[in-house]
Amino acid sequence: MSSSTETTKVLACDVVGPINLDTVLFVDIELDGQERITEIGAVLGDREVIRDPVFDAAPALAELARAARFVAGHNIHAHDLPRLRAALVSDHPLFRLPAIDTLLWSPLAFPKRPYHRLVKDRELVSREGNDPVADARASRELLGEELAWLETRRRQVDPRLPLIRAALIAHHADAPWRGATELLLDGVPELAPRHAARAALDEVSTYACGMALQAVAATIADDPTSWMAAAYVVMWLDTPTGSVVPRWVRKEFPHVSDLIRRLRETDCGRCGFCQEMHSPTAQLQRWFPGLPSLRAEPRHTDGTSLQEAIVRAGIADRSVFATLATGGGKSICFQVPAFARFARRGALTVIVSPLQSLMKDQVESLERSTDTPHAAAVSGALNLVERRKTLERVRDGEIGLLYVSPEQLRNPGVRKALETREIGGWVFDEAHCIAEWGHDFRPDFWYAPRFIKELADLQGVPVPPVSAFTATAQPEVVTQIERRLHDTLGITLLRFDGGTERTNLTYAFERVPVGAREARVVEILDQRLRGHPGAAVIFSPTKKGCEALAADLTKAGWAAAPYHAGLERVPRREVQERFLAGSLQVIVATSAFGMGVDKPDVRLVIHLVMPGSLESYLQQAGRAGRDRLPAVCLLMHDDPDLERVLAGDARSRLRQADIADILRVVRSHAREDKAQLTAGELVRMAEGYTEADPNGQTRAVMALAWLERAAILSRDANSPRVFSGRPRLRTLADARKA
Repeated sequence: MSSSTETTKVLACDVVGPINLDTVLFVDIELDGQERITEIGAVLGDREVIRDPVFDAAPALAELARAARFVAGHNIHAHDLPRLRAALVSDHPLFRLPAIDTLLWSPLAFPKRPYHRLVKDRELVSREGNDPVADARASRELLGEELAWLETRRRQVDPRLPLIRAALIAHHADAPWRGATELLLDGVPELAPRHAARAALDEVSTYACGMALQAVAATIADDPTSWMAAAYVVMWLDTPTGSVVPRWVRKEFPHVSDLIRRLRETDCGRCGFCQEMHSPTAQLQRWFPGLPSLRAEPRHTDGTSLQEAIVRAGIADRSVFATLATGGGKSICFQVPAFARFARRGALTVIVSPLQSLMKDQVESLERSTDTPHAAAVSGALNLVERRKTLERVRDGEIGLLYVSPEQLRNPGVRKALETREIGGWVFDEAHCIAEWGHDFRPDFWYAPRFIKELADLQGVPVPPVSAFTATAQPEVVTQIERRLHDTLGITLLRFDGGTERTNLTYAFERVPVGAREARVVEILDQRLRGHPGAAVIFSPTKKGCEALAADLTKAGWAAAPYHAGLERVPRREVQERFLAGSLQVIVATSAFGMGVDKPDVRLVIHLVMPGSLESYLQQAGRAGRDRLPAVCLLMHDDPDLERVLAGDARSRLRQADIADILRVVRSHAREDKAQLTAGELVRMAEGYTEADPNGQTRAVMALAWLERAAILSRDANSPRVFSGRPRLRTLADARKA
């Protein structure tokens, strides 16, 4: 049994409105893993008490309760008081006090920052070591701010206060709670619910559909169960973009999400709000002021802009599949709807993207073109501090567009952050990865639809709209993607086909022996770029080849640099940033650079060897001419190239025995039908694999993907465990002696 302590500290006497904070007893409890109370902290005026265990706290709490007029705490209604009632005697003086819950008031008072700086979603900020007295003091500070806000609103005769009064009194039907509410709202007119609803909604009429406002006012007037939700909604509606309704509010008061959708998601086509918030052009100009209009080409089947048709479908929350040529503006097609959802209801759109460099480019481009901080990316390129801050911004509602690599969907931290937000939509950028690469190169693309379904089920909501975008998908690939999303998520995609042809690109092919290709590259650069604006990307199959050619080009007077996955993260980022800024004119890269470039003035793309697939070639060649001006894509080839591609395909091909090896390892390590293994461990233990094989881990994960497709096993989220420890011996010399 731990010892009991009691401390005393002088606190300033605060009087806010009708309540003197020194007459309010603030209580906070700490629980163990079995939901048992381990500590109780209490603050009343200049007295502070902390007790452990519970029975030792009862007399001290009773003494403070007899001297108090109210009891208060953060989430005291659903968390602290029910547990205290179970632990203390039923006639304890604490339970006779009218109670005030700071959690309930916080989103009403501070809808622009619903997560108070000391409070995070139903619990106070965790500190090293629990301190219930400090938490009780934090609740006192928060209540003081809430009462100050209420007094200001009362003096301004805010038309929304009568609805808040009706809502809180209906929510607190029992006498103690109702008594506290009536005192807090003393002086606020007690209007009939119909009049209170009308006055509150009129106050925010410019922030919602005019026709919907009339219908909502009529329906909530006679429905007391919706008044609390309506109070939260009318306080939130006029907040700036970047504010969200907290998860606990949406969960505790389901009418909140329904009301926001009714007020903001149905396009009446007539009122000023709908004409702005549901218009593709208006939303484009709001978020991308540098783009006066959506592209006229390519055209939709009805002769209108295809890009506008896709954006309109996205804004209307339709699930779409769009094929647009590289450089055809597909990012705008999902970014504008994502920003529109974020502005209308604070919803988060998640973009699943295959390459870290692509995500980084997209986020930085959005920050430049929109001048907003509402986009972010989570990938393995982030360090721990960057990752923590990004996920915190997601939870706090600052982020409206989140780029994630598919592997991150198995990360518990990412999953928990997404659980806190309303997901407005999912986007698969480079959607052909679900089909072609989903089985071979990035198996976690195959997992992503399952994750979407599981998250929706966990949140108790329908599957959000899902959109897929690609520049290269062949008809059979499109069909496979549509089938996968329909079978897993039950959605049907509205298809838009803008084709893959790039009329500004000239495709050229030259038969060049392998040994002469580097010299030919120098000749082509001199002919086409020397003294001319623009840049070039040269694709080489190996890291060593990238570095050698970049060195030769530098000696020849070109501002050139290599780019490949073997570079450290910081140098690789510096090379890319210099290229995008124009201080490097030539990049010699492996395929790791292919989809990560969004530089408009690339005039030349050269492939030293044939890529492994037509889709890969189109993606990489599509980096050229993104400013829609003429550019050249040159592929060098010779007879041995085809043999090399076929041999590489054979080496990476999975055999039935390879899949059986992986299944055997998994089964041999399963405990209670579960096994926790890394790809490296699978390779080391499988008979048909060797650690020297550079494709070993990829092939092992491919085998898992095929086993999952066949429903033989199911891969779940990662479950890393951290064990702390220290060496028993202090030095290497001690170890040798031992």
